Amino acid sequence: MDEPTDETAAPEAAAMAETAAPEAAGDPAGTTAAPEAAAMAETAAPEAAGDPADGTAAPERATVAETAAAADRTAGRAATGNTVTQRASEAETDRAAAAEAGALGAFGFGLPFGTCDAAVLAALADLADRFGDGTLRPTPWRALLLPGVAAADRAALEAGGAALGLVVRATDPRRLIIACPGRGICASGLAATREDAARLAASPLAGGGGDLASAAIAAALGGRTRTESGGTLAGPPGLIHLSGCAKGCAHPGPAALTLIGTKDGYGIVLEGNAGDEPEAILADISALWQTSPALRSSAP
Repeated sequence: MDEPTDETAAPEAAAMAETAAPEAAGDPAGTTAAPEAAAMAETAAPEAAGDPADGTAAPERATVAETAAAADRTAGRAATGNTVTQRASEAETDRAAAAEAGALGAFGFGLPFGTCDAAVLAALADLADRFGDGTLRPTPWRALLLPGVAAADRAALEAGGAALGLVVRATDPRRLIIACPGRGICASGLAATREDAARLAASPLAGGGGDLASAAIAAALGGRTRTESGGTLAGPPGLIHLSGCAKGCAHPGPAALTLIGTKDGYGIVLEGNAGDEPEAILADISALWQTSPALRSSAP
């Protein structure tokens, strides 16, 4: 038989073993230390990627860079603005000096057949800012005047106006052609007057440097002149009027040659108005500069 002391020692040994087991796996202090270590690891992780101070500094650095870039852009615009202002001031000073010396004038841009579109007006406004006093003034003669122009800028303005398709030379044949809006724009128009006026101005009849109206009349009348045809010279010499109908809205007065839109072509009137009885009918305006007979038939 075992001694009593041995029986008492067995449970004590078991209790000691149970107590020792958790300590072997990790004593209470160790168990408590595990979550603390985890917490320390979690805290250390963002610090390893970059501590809070570094994380805050990144957007601050970006903001500083953006602010610096914006400052550079503002400085650049200011410098450009100062340059433009300086040039404008110098130009204004030059104009003022030229005006004082009586050297400024006005440059006229003729509007072909009295019309232009918004894009042309915008371009003219730019020319007015660059070479004049910044204004454009309409006239009763189908033209716009640009005041405050120095003589030295005439060539630049002439080139600019020509590029826009405007009348800038006294020899331009369109100066002596009047045309209403015509068919496609006006409900009463029976002929495409503005298109035909442009064709006439660009035709061989206008290339000789002489009187376009006289050349057109001679072509329409088989070579006869105005005076040989009994013309009264009531209208302005050389003036040609293309009217889409017999109302003659664009030019109520007489012209050297009036072409009136009809259902059969253009009616021809010499030294008269659009409301006068045509002498003949022209099937197509191109017949004036073609070798075929100009007159299709006589008017009734």
